[in-house]
Amino acid sequence: MFYGNMVGNPILPYPNRPDDDYMDLLWEWWITSTQALVDTIGSEAAMKALRPYYLNANTAAIHILSEYASHFREDPFIVGRLYQFGSETWLGGSWDLWATPSGYVAEARGCKTRGQCQELCQLVCHEIVPETVIVKGLFKGDDHCLIALANCDWEESLRSSQLLQPLKFSKEEMMAFRMQYVGESWVFTTRAFIDTMGTKVALEKLRMYMRHSGLHYGIKLAEDSENVPRGLKFLGEVVGSINDHHMRKGRRTTSDSEIEEVVEECPFSQAPPEVCIQYEAFFRGVCEAIDPEVEFIYDRMMSDGDRTCHWTMRRKRRSADHQTSIEASDDEEMVKKLKWRLTNGEIGIEEYRSLLAMLKER
Repeated sequence: MFYGNMVGNPILPYPNRPDDDYMDLLWEWWITSTQALVDTIGSEAAMKALRPYYLNANTAAIHILSEYASHFREDPFIVGRLYQFGSETWLGGSWDLWATPSGYVAEARGCKTRGQCQELCQLVCHEIVPETVIVKGLFKGDDHCLIALANCDWEESLRSSQLLQPLKFSKEEMMAFRMQYVGESWVFTTRAFIDTMGTKVALEKLRMYMRHSGLHYGIKLAEDSENVPRGLKFLGEVVGSINDHHMRKGRRTTSDSEIEEVVEECPFSQAPPEVCIQYEAFFRGVCEAIDPEVEFIYDRMMSDGDRTCHWTMRRKRRSADHQTSIEASDDEEMVKKLKWRLTNGEIGIEEYRSLLAMLKER
């Protein structure tokens, strides 16, 4: 696990934004990068590329959780309770788990994947838990998920079952595990994309999808902060707060014309540089939505071999022609993605029009 020990004092969030908002970003990026891979190479090929990562991650997670919760070893239902805890930290929502004569039955509500990428549902809730089936699922149109053993009469089994009590961990411990699991899931999706399509194609697609995510986040943030002055200072606080909540530690300096930060500790320092480039694309999208004259630039990355990371936010200088060409190509792809999200009910017509208008104003 690349995060290590992150349990500690919670960081104060950007004013009026709960801690979960920052965690929700990691969930969205995991889903977004996975959907980008599926859209690029198809469902079956994406599943094949991702499967080894999920199986390895599941094995490692079971080992680490078993060691961490060693004081529960005498509990006859420890396997089920660890599965419940791992599911809630990784996928969010609330998970009820029953121990039945035929095995465990899990019922989940409020899963953060929201059933938007059925490949994730299949990998996480079916393939890494042997011999299970997804009886009900958000991706099937159900209002919650139910996972049981294959060839099991789960309705009959529940009549003679025991509802398990969840393991007790502190909020800080839960958040540390959660950020580790979801952050790593985003990273290995990125690795699978690179393995399958190569760096150039992976970057083109991931940058486009993440820029769209930043635009969406920026629009929502602007709507929630109508009385806050826009501009460089506001954007610096937004970017700085996200960095802080994602455990990226460094020294930030602010002036009237520029904000910069030297990042000395980062949970993604051993990740591929494509992860940092996705951060850059996301923050550029946020800037476009709130103040298009502000740009966000990385010029050093620990993931690329540098000793520290360094980013700068400042008023735009005139872009080079090739960058303009790249962004124009990204815009064409984003219009297609916007139409897909509209027709699949992920965004409403007003949000679709706002994002489309923003792209046309570039």
